[in-house]
Amino acid sequence: FVSHSGGKAGAEKSFIQALSVIDRNRYDVHIVIPYKGWLSETVESMGYKVYYINMPWLIAGDLKIFNFAHRIVRSLVSAVRICLLLRKTKCRAVITNSSVLFAPAIAAYLYDLPHIFFIRELYSKNRHLMFMLGHRTAYYLMGFLSNKLICVSSAVMKDLPLTLQKQKSIVVLNDISDDLLRMFSMTTEETTAVRNQYGITENDFVVSVLSTVYPHKRQEDAVRALYIACKQDRNIKLLVVGSGSPQYIEYLKKLAVDFNISANVIFTGFHTYI
Repeated sequence: FVSHSGGKAGAEKSFIQALSVIDRNRYDVHIVIPYKGWLSETVESMGYKVYYINMPWLIAGDLKIFNFAHRIVRSLVSAVRICLLLRKTKCRAVITNSSVLFAPAIAAYLYDLPHIFFIRELYSKNRHLMFMLGHRTAYYLMGFLSNKLICVSSAVMKDLPLTLQKQKSIVVLNDISDDLLRMFSMTTEETTAVRNQYGITENDFVVSVLSTVYPHKRQEDAVRALYIACKQDRNIKLLVVGSGSPQYIEYLKKLAVDFNISANVIFTGFHTYI
């Protein structure tokens, strides 16, 4: 299993969830993480062996100037390091937790091993997630280097070229376990306290966006949609749950003010539950 990050975002939590249900009596799993952090600590606490290989993302993001050749060379070097790890561990398959990395897929191809990509992003609709190789080339490589593309939603799969949808892609939704539901279930008193905290009445229709708050997460689309909906019904509250970019959060607040819906948009910050 290869993770694109060592942090504590949705992809990494999904990564942990997948590891938690693997039958370790049948499978010997080796974990590759780019750097030490929350993910590596959690994985090691589960008893897995962790290897550290720093791999570049092939996403340009908002960068106007980037060294394309440098990232390509680093990706190839990372692929060689993964090849050495594959020889050492005798792995029989490679799974990459995000499609921003291509080094693991290249290594699997060189070793003639099955490779699986998890696709979590809507690339064509997000200007902050631009492949350095160009979308067409990146999609071609995804299909060429992988045996299967696992999409986390139908919307993500529909964002792929039609040939990849038909030949390589399946949708596997992130699961919510019964234990997790029990952990985060709230009593009536707790629910009332939260509603009072944020000024939510019994007549309010509540919509929540739960995510880190960054431009590529597009919380502004929810604010714009709320503006349209409030023309028909003012008893709608939008909860923006999560922390992130202070500049983007200020932009969202200003957008709500400009639309005259600031009283309908509630920024809760980070919460372990809501």
